[in-house]
Amino acid sequence: MFKFVVKFLFLLFYLLSFDARMTYAKNWDISKPLRDKIKLKDIEKNFNDIHNAEELQNFILYLSQNYPFTSLEARKFHRKWLIQGKITSYIRDVSVTLMTKKAAKSITEITQTFKGRVHSEESIQLLNKKVINKLKMHGYFLAKVNIKSENRSDGAYYSIDIDEGKQCEISKIQLNFSPPDNIKLNIDKGDYCNYFEIKKKLNDFEYELLTSGYKDVSINFKDLQLNQAKDQATLRIHGKIGRRLVFKIEDNENLFYVDSIFNNIELNRKYSTISNPDLLIFELKKLYRSRGYDDVEVAAPKRIPSDPNTDAFLITIKPGKQYFIENIRFSGNLYLENDRLQPIFSSESFWGGGTVLNREQLSVNLNTLKNLYIKQGFWDVKIHNPRITKNRTTGSANITISIREGKKRVLNKIKIKGNTYFSYAEIKSLYDPEGTNQLNRSLILSMEEKIYQLYKQEGFNYIKISIKLKSTKERRHYPTDLIISIQEGPQVKIGKIFIVGLIKTHKDVIKRELMFETGDLYNPDIIARSRKAIMDLGIFRSVQIIPTNRVANLNQSKIINLNVEVSEAQSGNVTFGPGYNFQKGIRFISELSLNNLYGTGRKVSLRASLSQEKNQQPINDDHHDSGDSLLGRKVSVGYVEPYILGIPVDGLFSLTHVGIADEIWKLSNNINLSLNHKIKYFLEGALLSTYYNYKLNREYGSSLYDSTLISTGNSVIGSVGLKFSWDLRNDISWPTSGNYTNIHTSWAKYEYGGDTNYFKWDLTFRQFNRLSKFVFANSINLASYQDISRKNNLYLGTLPYSERLQAGGVTKVRGFIHDLGPYIMTLDNQNAQEKATIGGTHKFIIKSEVRYKFNSYLASSVFIDNGNSFFSDAELDELRENYAEVLTENTPTILDNHYYKFQDLAKYPQYLLSRNYTSTGISLSFISPVGPINAFVSWPLKEPVSDECEQGSTKCFKRGKQNKHFYENFKFDINIGTEF
Repeated sequence: MFKFVVKFLFLLFYLLSFDARMTYAKNWDISKPLRDKIKLKDIEKNFNDIHNAEELQNFILYLSQNYPFTSLEARKFHRKWLIQGKITSYIRDVSVTLMTKKAAKSITEITQTFKGRVHSEESIQLLNKKVINKLKMHGYFLAKVNIKSENRSDGAYYSIDIDEGKQCEISKIQLNFSPPDNIKLNIDKGDYCNYFEIKKKLNDFEYELLTSGYKDVSINFKDLQLNQAKDQATLRIHGKIGRRLVFKIEDNENLFYVDSIFNNIELNRKYSTISNPDLLIFELKKLYRSRGYDDVEVAAPKRIPSDPNTDAFLITIKPGKQYFIENIRFSGNLYLENDRLQPIFSSESFWGGGTVLNREQLSVNLNTLKNLYIKQGFWDVKIHNPRITKNRTTGSANITISIREGKKRVLNKIKIKGNTYFSYAEIKSLYDPEGTNQLNRSLILSMEEKIYQLYKQEGFNYIKISIKLKSTKERRHYPTDLIISIQEGPQVKIGKIFIVGLIKTHKDVIKRELMFETGDLYNPDIIARSRKAIMDLGIFRSVQIIPTNRVANLNQSKIINLNVEVSEAQSGNVTFGPGYNFQKGIRFISELSLNNLYGTGRKVSLRASLSQEKNQQPINDDHHDSGDSLLGRKVSVGYVEPYILGIPVDGLFSLTHVGIADEIWKLSNNINLSLNHKIKYFLEGALLSTYYNYKLNREYGSSLYDSTLISTGNSVIGSVGLKFSWDLRNDISWPTSGNYTNIHTSWAKYEYGGDTNYFKWDLTFRQFNRLSKFVFANSINLASYQDISRKNNLYLGTLPYSERLQAGGVTKVRGFIHDLGPYIMTLDNQNAQEKATIGGTHKFIIKSEVRYKFNSYLASSVFIDNGNSFFSDAELDELRENYAEVLTENTPTILDNHYYKFQDLAKYPQYLLSRNYTSTGISLSFISPVGPINAFVSWPLKEPVSDECEQGSTKCFKRGKQNKHFYENFKFDINIGTEF
């Protein structure tokens, strides 16, 4: 019995110890006070045993970034790490109550930086200190600040009550220098002790001194000496002002442009830092020679009388003859002919008349010539100083450039060493000499970059590449071996992924956008694309994806843990803006959006716009004596459900009401259900969508419009569609490079709940290219309806007016005051002609712009628009038959239907001018936070000429203004956004 008991106790002890080993297998533990406040299971999933200092550091970093610790430490007891610390909560929000609003913006900027920080007494003290200091800088030295904190379930909420007290005023101003009589400081007694305003006025004062000729200027804010009551202070300003240096320029030949450039004020602004007259002489010579005055003479400055505090000098300039390059000759060029070299040195001057002789520009062109030879393999080429022969009588200059080409380096062999992962053929294919054997330095550098990219896509993060050239001499050229040495290093994989910085957003919102996971190869390109995908959600201010261990590259770690560090943006957004259109009048747009409901990435938006529609009749009114006058409007409500059922597809539900007027009033209610998938892995920036749309249309026109089928009454359209868009623009609001493609097809069927059948396709392509400071933007849009029919032969199979394609407008072809495309001419009861454009079933628009951005918020462009809409010949015949059946007399005439097939443009490009409307214009854009606000001034250039217009008939319908002078025919528009 005793033996049985002993065995039983031994077995029980073994099982208990085994269970203990299974439960506490890890060599770390969390102290008991912390276990209730953190998610232990999440930590156990991410961390196993801690073997070294780096893993311990990562463990501590993970805890500190995911939980609001005020203190955190790790101690080792009996071979186990014990994690101890104090945990608090995050600061969720900071509200401020001020007696006045003068310092509200500055205080708000401070409080915003505290959101998301750890709540602690130290945070409260730091916030209090920063607020008080900021108030003092605004002059509130008597301010009292009271900060209260409230702990709630989701974090700490701070409230700041501020009693600013009386704002300090300047009672006295002390200067240790004497300002000039003609330049005012603009700080007076009685001004507030506002550091920011004082500093701004001092900077303005210093700038005014510099641009007035005072070269040695230094003005600094010293301090404010407060009186005992702290409501008045003495402002002390220290500085120095040297003597004034003034130059008077005399040009003995009185060139027409000199007086406007070299007047005293402009000269001192342009050369405000020059305090040495000899240096100014050098700059003047340089400027004149850049304009072709190669023989310019600038006399030594002569002192002229002036006031006691001013040194005034007279500088006399003899410009001499302005030289233009007449001829450039080349000698020694055997490989490259003159016709290849001549364009490098040809550039028309601003004033016209050919290329001016500019030695500085000539030196730049010689370097361009040398680089051209080097690209062709002539690495030892020598370009000798050009010989310049000038004719003072004619002002012509001849230049002779002597070239010694040397021997050409040609590619002999490509040798690759050290590659094991990629084959010789794979790496060699990265060098593309465009079918020749020339050795091009730029191609070699490009090949090196391609090798780096090729290896890093496969996880070789520490690859090293060395490229050497080995040449042998031959009579005519240098055969050269390209030797590429590769040290591949270890293949790197992604370890643990930590997401930090979240306050209310769920981690799943970020995880589903990541294109990598633990165990994947470390690919910088995939990581960068993942970062962009997270930013594109629109709910984060900043996103960084960086190694947890910042020195992982130095250690060449095979496993790299990553931190996804995010900073949440405001989840709500309100935008609004006015606009104006000469046809429709005043327009107002407003949008309210919530972009991160409950931290899940769900989005709700409400968008509304109102337009005056000033030129339209009231509904059901032919004589303006009854009926309802309406405002144009568009109201839409949208909801986005991301990742439906966990798959990478977003669901969109939207309701839209639209009421606008062209020739008639068009009212519609729209329900849209769509599924959208971002193609992240294969085509970056691509989106594939499918949708169902149900639309109720109502059209209101005069009785004449009803009878002529301009107004097609009510219609119901049920359609399904497929969209593909591919956006590679570098900036959606103001792109400077990349392109945008959109392909849209839709099918309307009776079976989908409507009374209309059709197939529609729409193609848009936009391209943006940057050249220096200019951006060249081009866009083309084609659309077409096919197989149109109406249920029960309703309105004789005519496409509802609300669905027809229009080519005119501020976002299409600008410059015309009337809509483009075919129109119907009818007779009213008094036999007076009425003309109404009716849109079309085909549309073609092409647009080109040259854009220039002056600064971060102001840009301009010059543009040309070309396009039209029309019916096919068969559709036009059917329309005429329909009118003949509806009307017994006064059958309306359809005119200006300039039809062509899109493919005809390749064979007959002249159709762009003969069958399309063309306009040109300029725009000014203010780039605001809600999008660019664009003002357009445009003019019609050319309209298609119909037979009626050629014959001088009264049926001729001109769409643009027809004033005598071109400049009087302009059209002015304002809109918000960048549709193109």
